[in-house]
Amino acid sequence: MRRSGRRQYRNLVYSRCISGYHHGRLFHGLCIYLSLRKGYRGSEKGTGKEIWKAFLDASWGLVSPVIILGGIYGGFFTPTEAAVISVLYSLVIGLFVYKEFKIRDLWNIVAGAAVSSASIMIIMANAAAFTWLITTQGVATRFGTALLGVSDNRLVILLLICLMLIIAGVFIDGISIAYIFVPLLLPVVKELGMSSVWFGVMMTMAIAIGFATPPVAVNLYPACRIADIDLLTISKSVAGFVIAGLVALILVTVFPDLIMWFPSLLGA
Repeated sequence: MRRSGRRQYRNLVYSRCISGYHHGRLFHGLCIYLSLRKGYRGSEKGTGKEIWKAFLDASWGLVSPVIILGGIYGGFFTPTEAAVISVLYSLVIGLFVYKEFKIRDLWNIVAGAAVSSASIMIIMANAAAFTWLITTQGVATRFGTALLGVSDNRLVILLLICLMLIIAGVFIDGISIAYIFVPLLLPVVKELGMSSVWFGVMMTMAIAIGFATPPVAVNLYPACRIADIDLLTISKSVAGFVIAGLVALILVTVFPDLIMWFPSLLGA
């Protein structure tokens, strides 16, 4: 089971990298268009010495994803264990290399992490109870039957699922969405002959769009505080990126092979 879970995780990472590539191409094109339209200009190019110094400063941080992904792909530890190793590595680097905090600050850091973890665990506990309820009461089966009865066209149902997840992303955090909607939607997706890996990628893309969509726009409020601007202003600025995300989501939904070919090529 552990080996199967690790393989599924690798498949999801491979597929998400490809979907991220398509996402990036759309965002790149949009950034070029906006820069040309509004006359934005880049900063001065750094010298070789400045680039090398910046690389050395960032090198300790860049090692972290190498350790995480290398350990997972190499079979040395699971994604959960990778998270623990990443925290320990970041702690050592933050204390002794970058010196961004001191040992006396650890209590506040641990306390903040405990509060965040507790809130997540509460969500998970309630979501587990919800999952048990909808399973024992046959809600998932009835929901799947009703959803499959909407149309005989598989694409229509898949687009409807995308719309549901986007709307959920506007109002609910990602962990809650996963625990609430996966038990309901995954059987439907499998009934339609789609891969669970594809569903995972599609779900994260749809939720990300919801996170940037007002009125709740979970991801926009931190940006508003950082930039000291109101939600309406930033919403206008990200509208093009939301549309680009929708285009990427529709492409992945209509053409699943856009993201599934790479894991298949690697025999994953």
